[in-house]
Amino acid sequence: MKITPMKECVIKFVFPNKYKNKNIIYSLIPFLLTLLKNIFIAIKTTL
Repeated sequence: MKITPMKECVIKFVFPNKYKNKNIIYSLIPFLLTLLKNIFIAIKTTL
């Protein structure tokens, strides 16, 4: 279920048809945050 918002960010980044160049950077921020959160959860579950 956590994959869907990340997919949206990837789609926004790969297909920035509706977005300007500045908005690409802003669309990357939630992608990086979710990526960091998933890595943290993965580390937490392994430990």
